This record gives sequence, C-alpha cells and structure tokens, in this order.
Amino acid sequence: MPLDLAVFDKALSAIERLEARSITSLAGSSGPLLVCSLKKPYLLLTSSEERAITFHADTVFWSRVLSVETPALINYPGTRERMKSLKELYSGGQARFISSVDAALAPLWAKDDFPLAGAGEMSVRGGIIDIYSPDKEHPLRIEFFGDEIESLRFFDVGTQLSVEEIHDVQICPAAEPEEGSHIFDILPECLILLDEPDDIERQQAELSDLLKERDIVKLRSLPLEGEGINTGLSSASGLRLLREERASLEDFVRRTGKMSRKHYIVMVCSSESQAKRLRELFLEQGLNADIIAPSEVLRKRYSPVITVGDISKGFVFENVIVLAESDIFGERPKFKPSRKSNVSNLISSIEDFKEGDYMVHIEHG
Repeated sequence: MPLDLAVFDKALSAIERLEARSITSLAGSSGPLLVCSLKKPYLLLTSSEERAITFHADTVFWSRVLSVETPALINYPGTRERMKSLKELYSGGQARFISSVDAALAPLWAKDDFPLAGAGEMSVRGGIIDIYSPDKEHPLRIEFFGDEIESLRFFDVGTQLSVEEIHDVQICPAAEPEEGSHIFDILPECLILLDEPDDIERQQAELSDLLKERDIVKLRSLPLEGEGINTGLSSASGLRLLREERASLEDFVRRTGKMSRKHYIVMVCSSESQAKRLRELFLEQGLNADIIAPSEVLRKRYSPVITVGDISKGFVFENVIVLAESDIFGERPKFKPSRKSNVSNLISSIEDFKEGDYMVHIEHG
C-alpha cells in the first residue's frame, strides 16, 4: 500500500482549470505538497517571511518525493539568496515562486531592465579584475591577456586559491532599486496562491488592489464548510502518536507498529543520524522500519518507513499518516543564525587580530 496522492487529484484539477477559488483542510505540510504537484506557473504569497521560509523548506522535501523542480523562494531584500532567485525570476528559467507579501512588494526593475553587470565591490590590478557578485558565495576573478579573457574562476578570499574554474558567468547588480515595479508586474499571467489569506489580509489590506484582475486561489489549513474544495486532510492529533499525546517513545513505536497494519506510515527525520536513531527504537521493540530515499516514498508498498528530509508538520488522510520529526520528538529550539559575513573569511589566524578587537570563544561565549 504505497503513498497514494489521489486525494489531491480533485483539488489539482480544480486549480489548473480555475474551477475552485479555495482549497481547505490543508493540514501540516500538505499545502506545500499540493503546490509541488501543480504544473501551472504560480506565485504563492505568505503573510510573513518566516512562514515563506517554512513553506519553501517543506516544498524542498516534497519536490524530492515527487522528483520535480523545487519552487524558488523570493527572499526579503538585502540577501544573497534574493539575488539568486531574482535571476531566475527575470531569466524565465523558473515558473513557480514563493514569497512573503513584504518581499513581493519590494521595488524591482522593470521586466526587461534587470541589470546583469551592475557595479559592486571590485578591484582592478593590471590584467586581473576581481568582482564580488552579491548572488555568489565566492568572488570572481577575471584574468585578461591583452583584450581577451584568458580565464574565469571563483576564488577564496582568505587563501586566494581557486575554488572553481568556469566558462561563463552572469554578474548581478549590487543594490536593488528604491522604487519601481513589483513582482506582480514581472509575472503578469501567473496564478496567485494565497497561503492563509485571512492572515495576509489582516497585515496587508492594500494587497487586494494589486490583485484585482488576477486569478487567485486561497489555501487554508482549516476546514470551511461550503467553501471551495475540502481535501479532508487533518493533523495527526488524536492518534496518540504525537509527543504530547503519549507517555514515551516506546509507546509511540508500539502504536505505530500496530497502526501500520492498516495505515501507510511515513516518518520524516531531519538527518541520517536521527533516522538511524528512530530505526533503532523500532528494532528494540522487535519491529522493522526501513530507511528509504524520499524518491521511494511513492513506491514502497509496506510501512512504517523512515526517510530523511525536513518538513514542519505531518498530516493524515484516509489510511495514510505522515509524521514530521517534530511530531515524534517534539519541537526543536528555534534558532536564527546571524547572517554569514564575508569578513569572517578574512580572519584566518590569531595573527590577524589586533589589540582592542573583540573575540567570542567558540565554546564558552
């Protein structure tokens, strides 16, 4: 009994044909699974940057399960990741995007005016030009022989050693415009998907004016009677599988083993080590739970199975149960790493410090 996604067929057909303007009961990470199955170009909007990142992370996993291209995340202005996705936006190489409303409303260049050779941090030394394009992890070194380019390569700032030889490159602008077009102007024909539209409307009421003439489908996690298509999906609560509903991990293993006789159960762990830990718990109870690749999830005919990936929450439909790591082991402490600074690459030894500099101990803070 493999993972059957037929439950989405009606909703997908209705979205593609624009026969329904609302899809409800998209519990857990089932919304990202649904949009990964869409073939129609779309821009999905969320109420916050945090929600956009979470939604996109879920699509990364489900895209691996479905063997499809992952939608691009349009980050908030000022990030290297945003420049990467903007290149995809303007080049037309990607047709599906996820963005918070704030990131979508940030000014952009007109559709045909995206500059691929803007001024950024650079240095010129004889026949060598170094350019640090904001969308790249490493700076680019262009070496000339007379008027001809002899080599292109990325290099490490600290060591000056080559990282990668390349044959062509596009250089992004170093700064975004302070006023101009919106992403809606760049994607005039694509479908607009609104994730939890009530949350969006509470924060960005003026968005409705920009979307008056657009095709819109609203995606909601809660069931709403008489509105659009109800997928019938639900959370895993009430099954005595979630951490807060059971006494111990041993109880979880025993109940999962029992329920797998009638249900196809997929457990998603964030790392290989966590997957192995979970499998050991099953073996200790005399039960088997194979670790499989995400691409095998749709083909495996027995369960429970464990796969490696990262989804925010699981969900249940008919005889299928999908569980996230947070469902099984509880929520991990939220940690927001500070943005990586390119300056950190410049400090390669203790000799680079001078009197008066601040230091943070790697273990003691």
